[in-house]
Amino acid sequence: MKYYDIINQIYKMYKPLFEELRKKHNETYKYDIRILDKLLWMIGNPK
Repeated sequence: MKYYDIINQIYKMYKPLFEELRKKHNETYKYDIRILDKLLWMIGNPK
């Protein structure tokens, strides 16, 4: 559960940015934490 705690902390820091981007791009996807998790996974992938 430590990984989830870290993701949740990062999400809380960037939540205003997610909201701004959602409004700017008229996006209705409600699972920002999944987006953040995917981004971190992609950054950590050496390939």
